[in-house]
Amino acid sequence: MTIIKRLSSLLLLALVLTVPFQAAANHTAPFPEYGQGALELRLYSSYFCPPCGALEPQLEPFFTALQDQGNLRLILVDFPASRPDLLYIEYFLYALKAENTLARALDIKKVLFEAAGTRELLSEADLKALFADNNIAYVPFDTRVLHPRFNELLQEDQVRSTPTLVVIDEQKRQVYTGGKNILEALERLVGERSCSAGEAPETPENQP
Repeated sequence: MTIIKRLSSLLLLALVLTVPFQAAANHTAPFPEYGQGALELRLYSSYFCPPCGALEPQLEPFFTALQDQGNLRLILVDFPASRPDLLYIEYFLYALKAENTLARALDIKKVLFEAAGTRELLSEADLKALFADNNIAYVPFDTRVLHPRFNELLQEDQVRSTPTLVVIDEQKRQVYTGGKNILEALERLVGERSCSAGEAPETPENQP
């Protein structure tokens, strides 16, 4: 999705205005943030964005490698670029309420991206059945408590397209858009940190 539609901004603004700002301090709500390392990655994607769907299955080896190096802080930001995206985002967060780990978040996103690709599963009943079929536990809650945090990130990074990767390392910010550029950036990050640790980088290209 090369241009974020005006509808997206209106939807996000409407969501943020419905919840008091102090609700953002609710620490029981599951936020898709993993690790506390110095290298911060913010991945912006939309479920009904074909380039995002094509990119998603290729990300796990890079995220896992960076996580294993112990220097990663990863934030997964689902952008509401359409009304169906809102429902998918809500159920993703419901699933994280049941259990919030990086591996599980990536597994759930894979299921949701595959479902979005069909353009057929668009109702709440559809997503309930999808989660039941895939044995995905979920706990409904008021996801509005998380909207201020998501809105803060979107305003800070001024994302204009999806997929977008924002890399913050040693107070330096770099932005990559499009699947090819994002994969190249992740491969470079894994390689740089593996070499500094005296290890051979593990990426999809050199895994057995």
